[in-house]
Amino acid sequence: MNARRINEEGLHQAAVEVIGQGIAGMLRNEPRRNWSLAAGKPKKNWSLYNIHVIEEHKRLKALGSQQNLFQVASRSWKEMSEEDRMRRYGDIYTLDQERYEREMEEWRERRRNPE
Repeated sequence: MNARRINEEGLHQAAVEVIGQGIAGMLRNEPRRNWSLAAGKPKKNWSLYNIHVIEEHKRLKALGSQQNLFQVASRSWKEMSEEDRMRRYGDIYTLDQERYEREMEEWRERRRNPE
């Protein structure tokens, strides 16, 4: 058992040395970057897939299903054609994209001209 543990530790150390800074940077205890939004910046618009997952969640919840949401959503997403995706979710996507662009313009204006 000890020989196996030593071998595993040696493999781990070798992997860190071979891969280099990428892994070494993740292993350090450095503070994570704060990815929070700038003050008042609007949230990004949803993708077609995000909208699809939300709709699938509503459908599964109404059925009382215990299936894994993401497995069901990804399977049904793969089965849909691009035209079907746009037909079902295109209007919602367009409205949300317009909302985001409008709010971003307002936010940029507020940053240019603080009151």
